[in-house]
Amino acid sequence: MPNHRAEILKVVATVVLGLQVLSIGARANDAALGSLTVVGGEVQMDKVAAIPGTAVFEGDVIATGSKSGARIDLRSGTKVTVAEKSEVTLLYDTLNPGVELREGALVIQTDPVQASQVNTRFGTSLVLRSDDGFPALCRVASNGSEVAVLNEKGHVEIHGAGAPTMLPPGEYVVLRAGSPQAGPKTAGKVTAAIPSEVVERGGTSAFPLNLSDAVFWQDLVRTEMNGRVRIELLDGSLLNIGARSQMRIIMHDPATEQTEIELGVGKFRGQIVKMTKPGASFKIKTQTAVVGVVD
Repeated sequence: MPNHRAEILKVVATVVLGLQVLSIGARANDAALGSLTVVGGEVQMDKVAAIPGTAVFEGDVIATGSKSGARIDLRSGTKVTVAEKSEVTLLYDTLNPGVELREGALVIQTDPVQASQVNTRFGTSLVLRSDDGFPALCRVASNGSEVAVLNEKGHVEIHGAGAPTMLPPGEYVVLRAGSPQAGPKTAGKVTAAIPSEVVERGGTSAFPLNLSDAVFWQDLVRTEMNGRVRIELLDGSLLNIGARSQMRIIMHDPATEQTEIELGVGKFRGQIVKMTKPGASFKIKTQTAVVGVVD
């Protein structure tokens, strides 16, 4: 008598194998957009633990956890560094390949020739282009209600409902529902940094601080473990922030010589330039006192 059970299992196996071949074949026909590098901890791709070096395709969702990160190297030459607790989706565009930032933070660097794109949850997109052959570099962070964009260098265009808006190098804006809003004024830049140190800006996720990065009014600079950072303000004053400290630059206006610093916890040492204008002040606030600098 024929073994009907064996025949049924054979048919099922053939169908399943055929589906797998079709699935793999369909995926293989799609051009890979680049590759994924896992940086510490677990990174998921399409809700499955990602394998370092695996190819990434249009629509793939990359999600990082706590204390983990990822780097996406696109075939176009664009490099996307995804911060912890972030989620991005791969985009395919023949003109501007890139990613969509769903939440968290990323740093994107373009190819010297090929432009790149970052889409936001508000329907706004950022188009990045190099400047005279030098790659553009942009930081983007989203906390759900707003998106913060900092143009480190290169050309960054904000595309929304109206005409595109140019974001000059060193400038910072906040996007809410696709509308760019002026960001805080520049206070100075980082002149020395010992990891780990980060900055929280506009209520968004924390960014790592690097040498020559700009700092702005209302930035909260936080050092962790043995991290230290030195900031040179626009008037030439130096702020040295010790390990395990938090400092916020409330304001710094070199034109009126008005500066206000808030030290939450930790240690801070300042080297303040001479003030000459009437009403000039340099104040450091703590939880229990206010310290003023007088010439």
